Amino acid sequence: FGDMQNAVYAPSACASETRGIIAGGKPSGSTIDVIDYVTLASEGDGIDFGNLTVAMVHNAACSSSTRGVTLGNYAQDNVMNYVEIATLGNALDFGDLVLGRHTNTAASSPVHGFCIGGNTPSNDSSVERITISTTGSAIKFGDLSEIRGSTPGGASNSVSAIIYGGRTRNSTPINTIEKMNMSTQGSSRSFGELSQLGNQVNGATSSPTKVITMGGLLVGSTYTNVINIITISSSGGGEDFGDLTQPNAYHYSTSDSHGGLGG
Repeated sequence: FGDMQNAVYAPSACASETRGIIAGGKPSGSTIDVIDYVTLASEGDGIDFGNLTVAMVHNAACSSSTRGVTLGNYAQDNVMNYVEIATLGNALDFGDLVLGRHTNTAASSPVHGFCIGGNTPSNDSSVERITISTTGSAIKFGDLSEIRGSTPGGASNSVSAIIYGGRTRNSTPINTIEKMNMSTQGSSRSFGELSQLGNQVNGATSSPTKVITMGGLLVGSTYTNVINIITISSSGGGEDFGDLTQPNAYHYSTSDSHGGLGG
């Protein structure tokens, strides 16, 4: 597709129907505050969009059709930033998370964004919710059925979020999947398993019917190039979809048809 402005690991990503946003990350030196954008329908390199309010890494992001919001930071920061995706410029402060967290994941409906799991600093199961069109602090939404730290995967259509992988309280890798109804405040439920054990710090994105997981870190710190596909309406696990061009981890993904866009 192209190259980002900076070679980094663990940035966050979100998108509108036309434009993808990639925020923060860490190159070989210090964490950066740079925001890139790409036009999803055409190949090309990342272009400068603006800057975050603080340098961020191991954070997550969600979006509606107009606004993108970053959630958390490796510095155990509860900061949230937002940008208007169609308009270039620096990010603005959105509000605060209930818990400062990092290595979390996110999902979104057209109205709400969800900050899920991660490290607070211990591996955590809590879910927080924001209203994307406004600014303000997050509220507690519920809990996952399992503790999922160390960057679990997450993606959604407009109704249900799929969350998978990560690590338990004692840092044991897990490959289970769970499903969360984003309109009903409360806990999620078990859904199935991935095809590989211990998948974490990978990219996930979605269409209205499917979640695609890409790459990740397996048991034994092995990078994988496997792509899994999960059917949101089913109650089964992930199935092999294909392979990335190379093994990859510490990355996030996005699409032009995820749940925040009404998908």
